[in-house]
Amino acid sequence: MSQFNPYEPMQSRIGTDPNSPRQISINPIDLYKRSLALMGDQYWLFVAMTFLAILISSVVPFGILMGPMFVGLYLCFKEREEGRRVEFGKLFQGFDEFVNSLVVTLILIAVSLVVIIPCYIIGGIGMFAILGPGQGNGPPQVNPAALLGFLFGLVLLISLASLIIYVPFVFAYQLVADRKMGGGQACSMSFKASLKNLVGVLLFIVFTTIVSMLAAMLCYLPAFLVMPISFGALWILYRDVFGSMVQE
Repeated sequence: MSQFNPYEPMQSRIGTDPNSPRQISINPIDLYKRSLALMGDQYWLFVAMTFLAILISSVVPFGILMGPMFVGLYLCFKEREEGRRVEFGKLFQGFDEFVNSLVVTLILIAVSLVVIIPCYIIGGIGMFAILGPGQGNGPPQVNPAALLGFLFGLVLLISLASLIIYVPFVFAYQLVADRKMGGGQACSMSFKASLKNLVGVLLFIVFTTIVSMLAAMLCYLPAFLVMPISFGALWILYRDVFGSMVQE
């Protein structure tokens, strides 16, 4: 490993308490550049591992395997960060933290249901109100402007709900991978760190969402090439906020 690595947190960012999240300046573009530097000549390996992690996560219902696969992926970034060559099998070491990662996933699902279900209820009521009853046996009378305005508002509401769901958990799987934290403790610590860096975290999520959407519009292939960079940027963001367990 070289003496200076562009993906590592600067010495001044590392605090005395490794379990105390810090408020930092977040630059999404810089994080993406550092993510590429972190993967280096193993970028294509990370593309394959990220694709497999997402594929396995989506195969089993309710995201049961999402936790261990994401934890395993972050363990690979940690391995790379520590200057070692990553082996493909490292991805599956996330199953060593299966219970803790599953707890994070279950809490995430519970919060999602609490937030999303009311949004769909509001959407259903609003759509019924806009369509209204038809005259006689005729079809409902629809005001196009009102319908477009409602659909725009509904999309905005769901987008805001997604941010509310995701932001508190942005560091949870990294904490399980790096600190071996229990699922509940990881969620609590992630929530604390996200609040301390709320504006920067929101900016990063919006940036990542836009990049992913643009990549997906190009026949999805670029999206697979961007995903490992996004995961790497999340790992680096986590490291910047929490620092290293070992003070140098």
